[in-house]
Amino acid sequence: MLTTTGAKYDVFVSYCHRNTLPATIIAESLRDSGLDVFLDVWEIRLGDPLVTKVEEALESSRAGMVLFSSASTNSKWVRSEYMRMMARLHADDTFRLMPVRLDATELPGFASDRLWRDFFNHTITDARVLAAEVHAILKGPSSRSKLGRITIWCRQCYRDIPSDSEYCCYCGCWLKPLCPKCHQQGECTHSDSGGPSMYFENFEFKCLNPKCGHTLSSSYKVGDAVEGYQPLQPKDCPYCGRP
Repeated sequence: MLTTTGAKYDVFVSYCHRNTLPATIIAESLRDSGLDVFLDVWEIRLGDPLVTKVEEALESSRAGMVLFSSASTNSKWVRSEYMRMMARLHADDTFRLMPVRLDATELPGFASDRLWRDFFNHTITDARVLAAEVHAILKGPSSRSKLGRITIWCRQCYRDIPSDSEYCCYCGCWLKPLCPKCHQQGECTHSDSGGPSMYFENFEFKCLNPKCGHTLSSSYKVGDAVEGYQPLQPKDCPYCGRP
């Protein structure tokens, strides 16, 4: 059996074909986020041995996402793939089972014991939020700050999210900083100064609109407040929340 370190796919999507539309929306969002996805209609061709292809894909996937619905409860294929994933969990503790509900269907016992996500509205926005969370779990952010922090702080829902995200994977809000003057996109820079006894974090926002060019800057002392500076309250940049 392949472990997840030698996996061909990041996510195997198991679904009932009556749910092809929401399954495709999710799979496309996963793929657009940079993950390698197995969706049977993408990978299985005319004349391919169905059972063999599905088993090979399951054995070479890092995670299995099961889309549960009222239709899937009567699907022998979904039930078989779900059982296979549970076997993978027992054999490989790095494999992840990711339950997703397409409607209010009650989850089977083993899946209900895990954190699941609901995808009731079947929208692209919700699929992108789900894909961002899955990408963070399986691959993490693309870069780390010098202090080793790999997350940013969503200033809408106050949760940590991958530092390379454009949307919050929990509340879906846009994370790029907007200029408070012209409401166009800006960028933030971060620097530090001082020494062991007095260390400062410096943040600057600059509007990218050439007709505006508005800038903001803040400096914080790490630790107790000193004259002219505030103690460091935000986890990261006060303008965009990034490290």
